[in-house]
Amino acid sequence: MRQTFVGPLVVERFFEDFLPVKDDPPPLVSLRFAYMARATSEKDMRGFFVSAANSLFTRFTAFDTFNTPSNEAEAEYKPQVTIYEREKGPPTRTTTSFQTMEMFVEFIHGDSVDPFPNENGLFPKSFNNTRSSLGQIVLHSIRQQTHQFRTSTLTVGIFGKVARFFRLDRTGCQVTAPIDYSTEEGNRQLTEFFLRLDRMADDPEARGWDLTVKSATSEEVKDFAEAVKLACEGRPEPEWRMIRGRKEAEGEMMNHPMFRKLFESVGNPNDYPRRKVSVLASGFSRDYIIGRPCSVLRAPTGRTTRGFVAMSMETKTLVFLKDSWRPDVGHIQPEDYWYQLLLKKRGGMKHIGAYLHGSDVYATKRFVRCPDMKQRTVTHIYAKELGGLEPMVGYIHHRVVQSELYLPLQTFRDSKHLTSIMYDIAKALEYVHEVGVFHRDLSIGNIMIDVYGGGRLIDFDIALHREEVGAQKSTGGGTWQFISTWKLLFPEKVYEVFDELESFFFVILYAGLHWVTHNKPETLNIKFIFDDVQVHANGRHTGGLGKQNMYIVDADADVILQDLEFGESPPFTDLIRGLFRLFRSLAIVNVYKNMNREPWHHDVANVNKLKDCKAIIRLMENAVERTDWPEVCDKVSNGNYSRKEEIGKGRPGLAYLKMVAPARPAPLPNPASAHRVPKRGREEDDDQTAPTKWSKLKVV
Repeated sequence: MRQTFVGPLVVERFFEDFLPVKDDPPPLVSLRFAYMARATSEKDMRGFFVSAANSLFTRFTAFDTFNTPSNEAEAEYKPQVTIYEREKGPPTRTTTSFQTMEMFVEFIHGDSVDPFPNENGLFPKSFNNTRSSLGQIVLHSIRQQTHQFRTSTLTVGIFGKVARFFRLDRTGCQVTAPIDYSTEEGNRQLTEFFLRLDRMADDPEARGWDLTVKSATSEEVKDFAEAVKLACEGRPEPEWRMIRGRKEAEGEMMNHPMFRKLFESVGNPNDYPRRKVSVLASGFSRDYIIGRPCSVLRAPTGRTTRGFVAMSMETKTLVFLKDSWRPDVGHIQPEDYWYQLLLKKRGGMKHIGAYLHGSDVYATKRFVRCPDMKQRTVTHIYAKELGGLEPMVGYIHHRVVQSELYLPLQTFRDSKHLTSIMYDIAKALEYVHEVGVFHRDLSIGNIMIDVYGGGRLIDFDIALHREEVGAQKSTGGGTWQFISTWKLLFPEKVYEVFDELESFFFVILYAGLHWVTHNKPETLNIKFIFDDVQVHANGRHTGGLGKQNMYIVDADADVILQDLEFGESPPFTDLIRGLFRLFRSLAIVNVYKNMNREPWHHDVANVNKLKDCKAIIRLMENAVERTDWPEVCDKVSNGNYSRKEEIGKGRPGLAYLKMVAPARPAPLPNPASAHRVPKRGREEDDDQTAPTKWSKLKVV
């Protein structure tokens, strides 16, 4: 979020754009807010604030929830103050509910604790020593978006005697100019915020709620539970069909323990209330019942994709529903466009997600600064006007429904199964390229397992026609850990087949290192390889040094080619080494070309093999057909690396907030002389005397 705060926005404009009411509230000030400005502790600040807000509200209620963390799944956090709509039934004072909260408020006590500098031009570039307060706002926003369906959220930060209003959407966060609420004018503005919010109680869409999502009725909840139960138990009269040359019962595989886990992922109704979601299909609205998302949202911005096991209200059968925010960029088509194109070209999509229908999500009225009725983000529009460190991309809300249910890639059984899945993906990729399309986001999350154990490629929301990529040099996209080396080093480089295939390699390497038994060489720095990020002075992000060193630096290359072994699985070890040799040649050729030097002939020959998918498919096919795969399971169920484990101690690791680097591309190592990884940095009551000289305003 460091580069996505946009401001300072004039308070009156913030009111006009994001808190519109028919009649402006009368100019009022609150004595309790004045007392809050002279409070001696955060506890006192919260007490005065809750009292002041509740004296203004008629439709909402504020609670001090500092000591009452949420007991909801994946939401064990405690915003200092939370505000609820009374009709939704605010919780007791012993809990915090991210499901029903309208907004939260964070506090910092002390002088000069505003996290944003006031100097002109410095707003988005640096923060003071209270960056953690912004971190809390972001963290709670993530949890709120996980448990709610919103187009935007409002938040208030109280930093000493300064208040700021925040509005977050999937592009970033708009922030107002500082409000000194110890003054007459500042007190009036803070009071007006909550008066406006209260007057908007009958307009939830304007407050950021998605009206295409509603609470499911008791009958719909019952039907959903019955559909899940039926899917877990298998069909009484299974339908038989030929699958890969053998006859199988469709209901039989649904009994597999892995799929029971998937169906259990809908969650407990008490933690994840059942909701009815509308998706447009050929001009008609179709409804689906959902529970808990299969994957938990962990980012406040970006596409923030959530997938759900859903029940069709028409057929009462289970399907897969994807809810995401696609880039609002003219040349990037919505995901349903690509599925329809692939279906039209070949009449079927083997090893590709089974598409049913999809569309953008529409609001009931046009939002501020939006050209149409679609649910869109607007932070990037304000960023252009107020200035920002890097161009921001807007997003449009989009939903896709698939007629089949899939498992995540990380639920593969063993190394042979992983190789078989990736073999299917290689063939799917070949088909996609033949149609004339680049997927551009091969990643762990975009490869799934179908009910028969095969691989399925999904998520085409940033795909492009191959003939278009040359005209879109600066188009970003992709999942950072799996983006190709050269595309990370030079983001404006034209996207090529090499980039797509290298992403394929990084997916299988990542999956193998994290979930297949191996000897775990101490010198193999997993975080540096996959997570390296450089933040430049102009806000530009680059990476890829970890991957480049893995190929070029002799010691690192030897780790992959000689030291790394995957347990008792010679086929998988040989596959990783074979793929590594191809892409090492690609890295060497790129470096030599960058230095205007002639690369070695064998490296050029290997690179020529990467002009299409055929060489990769041959490697995968040869590996699958080998007979010396281990008979015992070599899958590590909990993974090889815990989240907090230090990998490659003393060597470069994950550091997203490094020192700001010069705005130039990262240096490339010389393949003829580089023998080591370069060093890198890490990264109770107060005085209640009423203020004077406020006679012009009514005091409440």
